Amino acid sequence: LGRARVALEIARDRNPDRAHDDIEKQLGEVDAILGDLLASARAGLADLRRESTDLDRWVKDRVATETAGPVNVEAKTAVRADIDPALLGRALHNLLANAWAHGHPKDVPLEVTVTPAAESGFVRIAVRDRGPGFSAEILPRAFDAFVTGTGAARSPGAHGIGLGLALVRRIVEAHGGRVSAENVEPAGSGAIVSIELPVLAAA
Repeated sequence: LGRARVALEIARDRNPDRAHDDIEKQLGEVDAILGDLLASARAGLADLRRESTDLDRWVKDRVATETAGPVNVEAKTAVRADIDPALLGRALHNLLANAWAHGHPKDVPLEVTVTPAAESGFVRIAVRDRGPGFSAEILPRAFDAFVTGTGAARSPGAHGIGLGLALVRRIVEAHGGRVSAENVEPAGSGAIVSIELPVLAAA
């Protein structure tokens, strides 16, 4: 990819053309896919670089780095978890990116909440979107690799090969957690995709 980008810049200098912009965009998409593949490979290993982390603060700081659209965060749990901030940050980014890619209006804030999970000792980070939700055939396989939405469930111009949520599951399970996805009723009102992580016991 690095060599391709150098060749692209040379070609652009010699003969400026709008086609070069399309090539650059496609290289960026390939780069993103490779990034997911590499992160997915690492997520299956036991070499997580864990740090004791204030999850409320971490979620707010991580969401603040997103530039694709507005996000509202409600986090009032005051819990800590042993996480790999970079790897789990990739998982949270993928949840947000997936919502934007599948029908959530770019001018409407996504909703991220951090709450105690139903099971004691776990915390739930949920992303709620306002898109069309998951189709009946996709919902049970939402976290499987290479499963992608189509039609109304995919925003115009969105690209991907169905690795985003699969990577989320691998990262979360490597942390000893679990994932879930559900549609909001009535149908077409959006979806909620959640991750649950074990928390550290209070000192």
